[in-house]
This record gives sequence, structure tokens and C-alpha cells, in this order.
Amino acid sequence: ITAARANKEALVQDAQLYSALSWIDLHYAQRRLHILEVLQQSLNELSATVGARLESGITRPAEAFEPELLIAKLADRRSLRAADIEKARAMLARWTGVDRPETEGSLPDFTLDREVLLNTVKELPILDIQDAKVERAEADVELARANKRPDFSVNASYAHRRPEYGEYVSVGVTIDLPLFAKKRQNPLIDARILEASAARLEASDLERQLQAELSRDFAENRSYRESWERSKNTLLPLAKKQAELEQVSYGAGRVDLDTALNAAVAFAEAEIDLLDREATLVRDTVRIKYTYERTQP
Repeated sequence: ITAARANKEALVQDAQLYSALSWIDLHYAQRRLHILEVLQQSLNELSATVGARLESGITRPAEAFEPELLIAKLADRRSLRAADIEKARAMLARWTGVDRPETEGSLPDFTLDREVLLNTVKELPILDIQDAKVERAEADVELARANKRPDFSVNASYAHRRPEYGEYVSVGVTIDLPLFAKKRQNPLIDARILEASAARLEASDLERQLQAELSRDFAENRSYRESWERSKNTLLPLAKKQAELEQVSYGAGRVDLDTALNAAVAFAEAEIDLLDREATLVRDTVRIKYTYERTQP
């Protein structure tokens, strides 16, 4: 019963985890598509200036095709991102049973409390299952020992015979003696004791393994957070500043259209890169929480 209950908890935990991950995937897929839509608007604005610059002789005729080429390539990327949204929505529907689900609300808190998680490892359903195996093995030991102890039964019977013979009553006691204990019962008891010992060692090893895996997950999660913070605080601001300067330079006629377009694309790429790093961090944090916390966030 304990093992069955723990198995059910583990299945529920998995369903909650995959629902949460699917929600995150849909959330970030929609945000990536939004960035590409903003980029297309920026490219359209730059493209609208080509005609006037051609008439003034500032822009070469060949540059007039560059915005259209980028917009066409951007359309392909938008199609892929739209497909990502549908895939994520399908997975979220699979785990929640909601038809055409949408993401609502803000992102969950993606910080980890190391001490809390380390203290909840002992309460995980997988350890409950292993503890149930230990209890079952210990029960097998007691059963093997019980088979060695003498058992007895009492029986009685009554018979009504012919009148000249009278009534007949019999009472009997049966005692089972464990003969040849050294060759039969004792080896079985020893085997059950070894199995129980092995089950206890497996339970202890599993707990240590979970502790080690959690420590490894903390290290990986820290690297994801550092990567996200580096992109947020350094890479994205630099790309944004570069794009703004190139836009100003293009307006003043100091750089060509290709340079301005590439700067706009680079800024969008930096935004998407930041989202990718953030999504990796959030997915990993949620996975750790749903895996190691007994009470789900």
C-alpha cells in the first residue's frame, strides 16, 4: 500500500512538472515571436527610407533589395517560431487536458533555496517506495523465522454409529516439527536476512545519490543563472546601444543601409539569445523544484 501510494505521488509529480515545463515553453515561444514581429516593423521602417535615399544619391541601387531579402528571411523564422508555439500549446494541452490553452499571469519565481531542498530530499516519493521495499524484506525475514518455530493445530470429531456400538468422539493435536533446520529453514532465514540488509543499503545509497544529484543540479543551475545575467547586464545593452548608434548614423548618412539593417538584426538576435538563456534557467529551476520539493510550488 505504501509503495502504491508513493507511485501515485510520483506520477502526479511528473504530470505537474511536465505541465509547468510546457507552460514555460509556450510562454517563451510567444515572446520570441513577438521580438521577430518588432524586428520586422523596424526593417519596414528602414525600407521605407530607401526610395528617398536613392533619389538623393546617398544609397546605391543594389541596397534597395537588402530590406526585402531580410524581410523574406525573417518571414521564414517567424513561421518556425509560430510552429514552436503550436508545438508547445499541444504539449500543454496534452498534460492539462485544456483545449487550445493560453499562458496567463507572470513567470513563477525562479530562485532556489538550497537548504530547504536539501532537507526535503528524505521526503521524496521515490524514497518512500524504497522504504516500503525494506519493510517488505524485513517482513520476509520474520516469516522465514516463523516457519522454523513449531506450529500446532487441534481437531475434534464426533461420530454417531449404530446403537449397539454407542457414540464416538475423538480429539487430536497435530504439531509440525521443523526437521533438518540446518539444511532447510536456517539457509532460508539467512537468505532473507541478507536480502533485507541489501534493501536497507539500497535505500541509504539512493538517498546519497539524490543528495549528490541535487548538488550537481545546483552547480548547473548557477551556471545558467550567471549566463543569463551576463546576457542581461552586458550583451543585450551593448547590442541595443550599437543598434541605436547605427540608426542615428544611418539617418545622418554616415553608414550604409546594410550596416543599419545588420545592427537591427543583431539587437533582435541578442534579445532572443537573452530569452533562450532565461528559458533555460527557468526550466531548470522549475525542474529542480518539482523534482525535489514534496510540496509543489
